[in-house]
Amino acid sequence: MRKLLISFIAGFSISFLGALPLGSLNATALNIASKDTLTDSLLFATAVVLVEIIVVRVLLYAAHKIAWKDKWSLFLFPVASLILIYLSINQFLSIQESGTMTSVSDISPLFTSPFILGLILSSTNPLQFPYWMSWNKIMLEKGKLNYAFPSMSSYIAGIGIGTFTAMALFILIGHLFAEYFNTYQYIISIILGSVYIGFSLYLAYLFAKKCYHLIYV
Repeated sequence: MRKLLISFIAGFSISFLGALPLGSLNATALNIASKDTLTDSLLFATAVVLVEIIVVRVLLYAAHKIAWKDKWSLFLFPVASLILIYLSINQFLSIQESGTMTSVSDISPLFTSPFILGLILSSTNPLQFPYWMSWNKIMLEKGKLNYAFPSMSSYIAGIGIGTFTAMALFILIGHLFAEYFNTYQYIISIILGSVYIGFSLYLAYLFAKKCYHLIYV
């Protein structure tokens, strides 16, 4: 029981702390919470958690069979970068004379469902793969995690709850300060658009760096 609790706390802590820095996922959750219903923002967060749980489970199952291949990076990095550029452009274009945004469709007209938007953003996030492969390896090597069903289940449950808790904090902020967000929507849209474009450029940099190493190293 003690080992199960340790694996749960470890999964919770790793995912919670990893989801706290402002990025494309929690920024979107915050924005949806400030403009749409609480249900919409929770659907987005649920989709993000669902993808993360699946990714972690697959990586654990295949940990001894696969490694983080550069070919995967060459596909995911540009895809994720393009999606973020699209979200950034729509964020800037959504700034209207009234200074308000009313729905998730204003954030992303192509992905009007917050659940679908969460699935797409989370599944195309290339950084989660090396992140979780590294932590899974550490947990297994330190003996804090094993391939038994109870140990895996408690670890993954901790990850899911940890990520959802972190997302819930951003959702709560967006929900509580919705009026503030509406009042200063022009500034908020610029900030969030900049977050998207900044993260997109960072992924583009990582993509270029990987291409350079593949070609010249």
